[in-house]
Amino acid sequence: MARHRVIDRELETAIESGEIGSVLEVAAGLSPRGYRFTKRFPELCYVEADLPAMAAHKRAILGAAGQVANNHRVVEIDALADAGDASIGAVCARELPSDRGLAVITEGLLSYFDTDVVRGIFGRFADALAGYPAGLYLSDLHVDEDIAKIRGARAFRRVLNQWTRGDHHTYFSNAEDAIAAVIEAGFREADAPFASDFADELDLHGLDQTGRVRVLSARR
Repeated sequence: MARHRVIDRELETAIESGEIGSVLEVAAGLSPRGYRFTKRFPELCYVEADLPAMAAHKRAILGAAGQVANNHRVVEIDALADAGDASIGAVCARELPSDRGLAVITEGLLSYFDTDVVRGIFGRFADALAGYPAGLYLSDLHVDEDIAKIRGARAFRRVLNQWTRGDHHTYFSNAEDAIAAVIEAGFREADAPFASDFADELDLHGLDQTGRVRVLSARR
């Protein structure tokens, strides 16, 4: 909840300032963000993207609820593809106007991959955002230094790995390493504050482990 609300806050600020006019939410799953933001900002172009099965499921849900809109659509994407119709570059070129600032969002995605894969994702996003007047990337971020301070976190990760039959990674030892990787990928600037930095503004007090959740914000 903390990461979700901080990402919303950063996106809202960028839209209201005029910096951002379009959003691409990668691995959107069943996130309600696209629905909420297009209702609040009718001129916003919001594209949700996911793997084919989830994208089809999300389209069916929105269609059944009568929530299909010209400025809010769901498409297929492969965040690990360097080229092809489902690559982020192709999706951006096909779906998002080049004369507006673009925000790319991932929430809950990065921790499925190891460092090298995440660096590749950073690079693809930076390349895609280079074609827009302004480019913003927002994501939750977990690093080893922070996870080590959460009681029981490592044991939980082992159980989660077994349950999902995969590995969940924190991939960077600290926030500084993650920010350096983002800059190396082609972003101009980046920051990764704790969600607790927004506790008073967003009334996050009482949410468990708020201080250990970071939100990555990077500009191209």
